[in-house]
Amino acid sequence: MRFWRRLVSTKIKEFAGKSPQGGWVTDRLNGDRLSSANQHLTQVVETLRPSWRRGKSLIQFEKKYSEIERLYLPLAADDETVDMILAISVIFTKDRQWA
Repeated sequence: MRFWRRLVSTKIKEFAGKSPQGGWVTDRLNGDRLSSANQHLTQVVETLRPSWRRGKSLIQFEKKYSEIERLYLPLAADDETVDMILAISVIFTKDRQWA
């Protein structure tokens, strides 16, 4: 499976250092990070269940941020086949405040 980033918030653009909008997930990740992201996204599609994670970001990690919390929610236009995943992210600064 391949995953396309359709829309990305301005906060994520700021966090990542440049806009990751409108590209494949594989464009910004490699190695273990790519494997982990694909595993979580594929699991959402196959199980029709959300995926939650909190920890170090899989994308470029700027020093002023300590970690990211994200939730993947499966969406299905036909109520059966996942055709989109809504990703919600909360970015935390080193002092544990929301960015």
